[in-house]
Amino acid sequence: MRLPLGSLGGEAVLLSDGKYVPFALQTLGASTSRILASIFIIDPRVGHSPEPHVYNLLIACRDAMGRGADVRILIGGSRSNYEIGASAQLAWDLCRALGLDARWLTSMDTRGSHMKLVVADDTVIVGSHNWSGGAFDGQSQESIAIRSPSLATICARTFEDQWTRSEHATRP
Repeated sequence: MRLPLGSLGGEAVLLSDGKYVPFALQTLGASTSRILASIFIIDPRVGHSPEPHVYNLLIACRDAMGRGADVRILIGGSRSNYEIGASAQLAWDLCRALGLDARWLTSMDTRGSHMKLVVADDTVIVGSHNWSGGAFDGQSQESIAIRSPSLATICARTFEDQWTRSEHATRP
């Protein structure tokens, strides 16, 4: 279902459960100017599905860099939940191995983020989907994708504020 967005000049698509990954892969795969992702949990472990969805999303980000896109990833993580912290470490290690510019917000004493936001060119994806096996295969999740240059600009500013705040939130 697509909905007109009036003054935002775009349309919205609901991404329920299994629709998120194909839509995100297609969108990231077509991105040429930017991919700004702020995701609370990025867990590259496969989980219950035989498909490496998170790895594929990160590969799509890396490929966009090869097309000249500004690609930056903020991993939310957790300082108090061991499992979330461990997945953040794995995600950060994988991002670095793939050559992606990534920051782990809670690797140092900085305010974390529960956000699940992707700005890919003029498309914004926001909702409840973490990048994890559970979010893609085991849980009911809802996100929305909105194609709107004006909304993408607003959300990119939000990302930039987080990115600046996390300037020193990286791992050695």
